[in-house]
Amino acid sequence: LTRFERNKSAGYLSRVSVTTGGGFTWIKKDNTLDVSSEVSLGWSGENNLVAPAVIGGEPTTRVANFVSSIMTHKLICNLTKTAQLSFQGVVFNNLKDLEAFRVNSYTALSASISASLALKTSFQVVYENQPVAGYKPTDIYFLSSLVVKM
Repeated sequence: LTRFERNKSAGYLSRVSVTTGGGFTWIKKDNTLDVSSEVSLGWSGENNLVAPAVIGGEPTTRVANFVSSIMTHKLICNLTKTAQLSFQGVVFNNLKDLEAFRVNSYTALSASISASLALKTSFQVVYENQPVAGYKPTDIYFLSSLVVKM
């Protein structure tokens, strides 16, 4: 699995992860409930902002490379034939510095409005135990989406 993230408002210009791992389905009930977990181990590289750019100049950045692990837990519950509740929790561990971990929590409710369209409302919390200096540790997002099913 390869992952790329960019979030200048959280102080990082890029994060790249290359991981390998496996997963297990704990519960799978007649298209109504699905509970699963995944664990992976790999390499991560970050390009973090240390100081903002002075007018006409480049920002000061710090590059970090480390061995990492990712643990993901998912729960998907089909409430009706057209409505679904889902939760995903992800823990990112820096195995070089165990206090430098991140936790993402994502909860969503989606409702189909036709065979190919759905409305989705979601709430996401992104926590970083050791945020980039000068940035807050927690970001909260409330999202509304129109999902096209293909």
